[in-house]
Amino acid sequence: GDLTYDSSEWIELLVPDALLGERPGRNITAFENMGLGDKRGSIYVTNDEGFESAGVRDFHYSLAHPARSYRVIIVGGSTVFGWGAGTPDKNLAAHLNLSLKRYVSDPQEIINAGVPGYDSGQEFLYVASELIHYNPDLIIIYDGWNDEFASEIDPSRAAQGDGINQLKTPGHLLIET
Repeated sequence: GDLTYDSSEWIELLVPDALLGERPGRNITAFENMGLGDKRGSIYVTNDEGFESAGVRDFHYSLAHPARSYRVIIVGGSTVFGWGAGTPDKNLAAHLNLSLKRYVSDPQEIINAGVPGYDSGQEFLYVASELIHYNPDLIIIYDGWNDEFASEIDPSRAAQGDGINQLKTPGHLLIET
């Protein structure tokens, strides 16, 4: 069936979390037709840890860092998760995984820790409470829209002057287009 934000299928994809508000459910495969009225849409696949696929079918990441491997965790909102990408092999994490395999001969693990709707505050909590225990070599944080959107909904979050991000400091640059 169609997957909409308010549907029971969506609720099963994102489950309640006491610290983070919500998170992807474990071992979920969901289809969303994006309201296009045909079979085009997106497929989302999570593993037993609640991570979205980075383009592979079977995936699990132990807390122990694999020997002679480079581990990258990508954190962000729906863009990282793969919202609208079509299939898991087309999301941001999968593209990074494929690019690294082309240019780096050493084994690597790309963990897609994107969660639809997360802003930088939730991502910080996610990294500090859980993801750091995966001993990543690199954490990539890909943000923007959810922080801007959250500041419009809750003006107290934009209390840092013209800041759109609760983690923004006066040393950050503001780029206007």
